[in-house]
Amino acid sequence: MINFYNLLKVSTTAAEEEIKKAINRELRVWSNRTNAPQIERRQEAERMVKQLEEAERILLDAARRKEYDLQLQAAPTPTGRVDETVIHEGVDLVQEGWRLLIAGNIAEAIFVATQATQRDSGNPEAWALLGQAKYRWGEIEDAIYEYKRAINLRPNDPSYYFDLGCVYESAERWQDALLQFQRAAQIDPSTTMYRAAIGAILIKNEKYQEGIEILERCVQEEPDNASYKWYLAIAYLESRFAGWVFDPEDRTYLCISKGQADTAKALVQKAKALNVEDPELAAEIGKADAGVEDLYKRRFTGSWIMVGFWTLCYIVPGILWYLVNLRPNYKINRDIYEVTQEGKKSHLLVGGEAAVYISALPPGIRGIILHFNLPRFVVWFLVLLLSPVTFLYLLYDNYLSEGGSISLHDLGLSREKAPVAAAIGLGVVILVAIFSAMFWWSGRKTPITTSTYYSHAPTIKEPERPDYTPPQKKKTDTMAKIPPSTPPSLPPKPPAQTDQLALTREQLNSSIINFYKSRGEWAGIFEIDYIEKVRIENISPNFKKVHVRYRFKPIPGNRAGRTDTGYDQRVFIVKKIGGSFEVTQMLGHMSAVF
Repeated sequence: MINFYNLLKVSTTAAEEEIKKAINRELRVWSNRTNAPQIERRQEAERMVKQLEEAERILLDAARRKEYDLQLQAAPTPTGRVDETVIHEGVDLVQEGWRLLIAGNIAEAIFVATQATQRDSGNPEAWALLGQAKYRWGEIEDAIYEYKRAINLRPNDPSYYFDLGCVYESAERWQDALLQFQRAAQIDPSTTMYRAAIGAILIKNEKYQEGIEILERCVQEEPDNASYKWYLAIAYLESRFAGWVFDPEDRTYLCISKGQADTAKALVQKAKALNVEDPELAAEIGKADAGVEDLYKRRFTGSWIMVGFWTLCYIVPGILWYLVNLRPNYKINRDIYEVTQEGKKSHLLVGGEAAVYISALPPGIRGIILHFNLPRFVVWFLVLLLSPVTFLYLLYDNYLSEGGSISLHDLGLSREKAPVAAAIGLGVVILVAIFSAMFWWSGRKTPITTSTYYSHAPTIKEPERPDYTPPQKKKTDTMAKIPPSTPPSLPPKPPAQTDQLALTREQLNSSIINFYKSRGEWAGIFEIDYIEKVRIENISPNFKKVHVRYRFKPIPGNRAGRTDTGYDQRVFIVKKIGGSFEVTQMLGHMSAVF
């Protein structure tokens, strides 16, 4: 009775998923060997494929597997003995050994092969048989020795090199396996199986382009070979990541240009065209196809505030602003990579107010914003001032540029090019200001005053009547009869309410320094060297948030042995307790906002 568990090199308690992977692995190995030139090796491979198919039928069905396990437990243990009479009857021991090996009687095959090497130690076929039997038995080092003996006796037989390469491959000694496969192909370049083995090894070592070139020719020669197509499909899928960049924030690879997306799409289509039989690999190809198609889809990455602003002005500008901010995913990936490379967070690329860093400013100004923490009102002033320039840039960047948009890195996002970014940004601001001033001056008119307004009004005269004299009004001093009124007295204005800390700046700084050193997160390890910036946020008369940027330094001989210094900015909570204000809490790292 064949022990399928030993055949698959798994335990009897192996899970269904583990068995399925083992079957697929062994099928790829033995399916490739069904094309061996030698009839004995071909017959062995064909029998192994049939046994693997039977193992799949039984072990992947719960009811059949349960019944098989009971039969396996009840089956007698093989004695491992051979009818020794065959050894003395002048039979061909090599042929007998291959018969036993093909039948799955590996122990008996080892015994017969050993007798064959003792009978004729100069027979390379006997040593090759013993090497194959030892390999099937799991004795890898012995198998390597036996195959080397066979190669020494017949160095021009490519099958020996190929079999030795298979032994090295099973031990994951890739370079040794590649060398043996290359020697086999060099001796017999017409055998596709030898070249396909080279391609498979290259793919397992992530040398996809070299492996693809070899396996494409192998598939053309043998289009029905499932093993060749499986390895070629794997190579197509894995090589689509060539040139993609690694995102340390999400630990994924990002496609950052249209050229990379087009290459990935072409490779996935090639993998689909192979129509692999492995359902798991077919599912992976389907997922890869959907992922590549997603790279071309557009997402809104702009500021909804800007869309709302322009929609309030006129509906059409709001719609246009929305459309020019629809960005292909592969360009969004490049934005994420370039921003995170500079130590920023990719959430700056998501819609909302923070997206002004990416979508509402030209790249030169963008570099300034990212490098210098400009006040918010300055950012929004630049956003509104430069909207026409940004609109044209986004129209080109998201729709007209084919090979990828203008690199933010090249336009001053990197720290080394911050002066260049500042110069570009300042130049854009000056140009826009000049054009705005010129537009304003060209539409300037003389101010309209009351006197000039009435000086242009038409004069209406009554027609002259010679017999009419207008009545003369009697002049009276009516104003004198009206007693002067006294304006009502108003209550005095209350003094302006102030909401300031009942502490001087020196006292506040001292309180924060003492709290940090004695009660803060780093008490006993670090202390504040000096305070650089302070902003007070009055929440209520008795509750304040103090935003502080400071330089910290280690306390000499601190318990943690820390020696580093640096800058941090945190929020300190100040509450009124017993008639005076005290520091009660320190919030997290970089929590302060200026």
